[in-house]
Amino acid sequence: KEKVYQKFEEESLRFRLLFNIRNSLQKTSIRIDVAFREKPLTKEQTVLIPFDYPIAPYPLILHLNNEEIMAEKIRALFVRGKPRDLFDFWFLLTKKIKINQLFIQKKIKLYKELKFNMSKLKEVISSYDENELKKDLNQFLPENYRNFYKIIKSETLKLITDNSHISSS
Repeated sequence: KEKVYQKFEEESLRFRLLFNIRNSLQKTSIRIDVAFREKPLTKEQTVLIPFDYPIAPYPLILHLNNEEIMAEKIRALFVRGKPRDLFDFWFLLTKKIKINQLFIQKKIKLYKELKFNMSKLKEVISSYDENELKKDLNQFLPENYRNFYKIIKSETLKLITDNSHISSS
């Protein structure tokens, strides 16, 4: 897979929030990446986060529209190609998020040599190495999901073969 262009790295911020979950011995972290290289294609969505403490107002998170998140993830499959990108893509498909081909075309414009179509997407998914999937995914997945790496490619291909996920607008 290709290296991320230097200018894109310079036009972004990365944060890692570390915290302890109540009654857990392990520290947990959330990584937040903010890119400034392009404007969102859609109006952002907001989510109100319930909080255990009596504070007002509740935290509000702004995020991309679901179909735009899907387009970003497909771009990551083509450009970055990490096993966790495949897992995220599979997860979005299980949530019935549409594959908006127009959004994908706009997202990959930053990479002149990339061309998107569904057969190329299937090729990318099929090309993942099972050992790499195991090594990368098992560090994130709970123990009862540790064998998922063996079927993630076939499960993802089944989901995209069902045309209900595909949108051309």
